[in-house]
Order: sequence, then structure tokens, then C-alpha cells
Amino acid sequence: MTNQPIGNGTFSLSAADPLDNDVTKGDNHPLLLTGTGTKAQSRYATSARLEVGPRTGSCLEVSMISGDDSTVNGAVLTSDQTVSSNAKYNAGGGAIVNADVEAFGSIGGSTYTKATLQKTVARDMPDELHALDYYLAHGTTIQYTDLTRWSQTEMLTNTTFELGYRVGMHPVASACSSKAT
Repeated sequence: MTNQPIGNGTFSLSAADPLDNDVTKGDNHPLLLTGTGTKAQSRYATSARLEVGPRTGSCLEVSMISGDDSTVNGAVLTSDQTVSSNAKYNAGGGAIVNADVEAFGSIGGSTYTKATLQKTVARDMPDELHALDYYLAHGTTIQYTDLTRWSQTEMLTNTTFELGYRVGMHPVASACSSKAT
């Protein structure tokens, strides 16, 4: 806004991104607002810097989450981090949950050895239709047959995946699931 009439004077308001000078992009960039008022020969300007606080309520802040109901049935679930559900959380069939548990809906069932919290706001989940778009567009496809053959005895076996090849996982290759039971 530039020279907008107000009373017997005018005011102007501008916005600037001090990091890249583009206020139309940058999710967490600060914003510098400058307001200027004029009347006759007088001029007054003031600025305020607006900072984005840390994002809270993301699915990445917990060790396990489901966008729907979560059920632990007849098993022991242990985590040193919070497990969460954006609906109901239930432990049944003698299940023991050794983790802090939070749910947007009710929490019911068997034994919970740590804190439980019924949340009033669901955690943000990724858009399941577009969550992998960036990685698919910018990643490099590696053919399974191009991986180095592992000749040592396997310590773990996943019969539906491993055929004796060496496979590495990137440490940040984690995702949020939209449903878990």
C-alpha cells in the first residue's frame, strides 16, 4: 500500500523478506513490515519484524502415528518417544504399551505404563497423494539388481523383500503412515 489517505494525511505499508527478498515464498522466513505515516511536512516510520515460531503438532514429532484408529492387540509396544493417533487408541487382548500415548479421540483398553493424553487438536499429517512428489521428481532410481551382492550370513530376514542383496536405508527415510491397526 502506498500513500493511502487517512484523516488529513497518508500512510504506506511495505513488507520485505530479509532472507531472500521474496515475500511470496519461504514457509518460515521472517517478515519485516514497515509502516510510514505522513501529514503535511511530518513523517513517521516504524518497523516490526514478525518471526514464525516452531511448528508444533506435526506427525514428525512422535515415533509412531496413525491418521485413523490405532490398536495394539495382544502385544507389547515399547518406545522412548510418544505414540499417537488422530482418532482412538486402544490396547486390547492383554497388550502392554510402554510409551507415552496421545490420541485425538479416546484412549482405552489394557495396560499403559506411561502417560496418556487425550488431545484437543489432531496432529498434521502429510497429503498422502503428494507426500512423495518431491522425492520422485528429484531422486535417482536405483535398480535393485544394481545393488552389491551381500555374501555374508544374513542376521535378519524379510522373505518378501530380500534376495541376498545389500540394501541400505537413509537415516532420515522415515514417513508418517495414514492408517495403522
